[in-house]
Amino acid sequence: MVLTIKDATFTGDILNQIEIAVKNERTTVKELISARVESEVNTYNKNLPEYFKGLIQPSEAEKTLNGFRLRKRDKQIDIENRFWLL
Repeated sequence: MVLTIKDATFTGDILNQIEIAVKNERTTVKELISARVESEVNTYNKNLPEYFKGLIQPSEAEKTLNGFRLRKRDKQIDIENRFWLL
């Protein structure tokens, strides 16, 4: 089953939209957050954009208006370090 998550403003403007796969209709909030973080990190690692926009703040990143900017742009985010925080 695929779940679509949209981050939107109060006026309805969509800022971010991702689709995550869930195993069944009954799932926990922790599983949803973990799946979202994993999806965001995988998307970032695949594209390595200038800014990371997601729920977590990567280590070695500075917070900006556009998201989080990593000091070393060619460095991928380690997903295993992110899950123990949840």
